[in-house]
Amino acid sequence: MTVFADILRELKLELPGTSFSELKIDSELIENKEVVLVKYREEGLKVNIEKMRFEVAVYGREFSTKHGVSMEFTEGVIMELTELSSIQGRNAL
Repeated sequence: MTVFADILRELKLELPGTSFSELKIDSELIENKEVVLVKYREEGLKVNIEKMRFEVAVYGREFSTKHGVSMEFTEGVIMELTELSSIQGRNAL
């Protein structure tokens, strides 16, 4: 295994399927890959939650328009949907 492959191995396994499309390779990543990986996980979760909020709002509007019933989604439901979406690799819509 190359030095580069060893450094990026965990990121290679964790980042696909997240909202990240770029990876900054710098000395912090080389020297503290576990810390950087935690930061990427946390930031990815924030982005995924915001995306889920948007998708839930779209679904709620469309459902209300189509059926005349409005929906309200709690923060707990949004978090659970985000987790399910991540596990299943699918978006809410």
